[in-house]
Amino acid sequence: RIMYPPGAEGWVMVAQNGLKYTFDATKVMFSRGNVGERRRMGLVPVKGETVVDLFCGVGYFTIPLLATADVAFLHACELNPNSVEALRRNLDLNKVADRCKIHHGDNRVTSAALHGIADRV
Repeated sequence: RIMYPPGAEGWVMVAQNGLKYTFDATKVMFSRGNVGERRRMGLVPVKGETVVDLFCGVGYFTIPLLATADVAFLHACELNPNSVEALRRNLDLNKVADRCKIHHGDNRVTSAALHGIADRV
C-alpha cells in the first residue's frame, strides 16, 4: 500500500453533477466513468416513489435519486462495511439521510424483508 504523503488518510472527496461523494480510496472503488449514468439517475421520474437500491456501494445512484430525482424514500442495500461507512457519510454530506434506510448485509438476505414495498428496484 502506497500513500502520498506517507501516513495520509485514504478518504477523498469527488464532486459530480452538483453532488459530493466521499470514500476511503484504500478500501473501496469509485468509477468516475459512470458520471453520465449518475446524472441520468438524477433525472429519472421517481418523485414520491419508494426505491430499493441493491449493491448500492457508496451511493453512486442512491445519492442522485434522493438529492436530484426527489425519491420519497430509498432502501439502500450493501454488504461491504467500508462502502456502508462511505454511504452514511455521503447521505449526510448531501443532506438526504432522513429519506434513506441502510440495510447492511448480504442482498440475498436483506432484500427478502423488502419484498413488495418498492415502486422500483
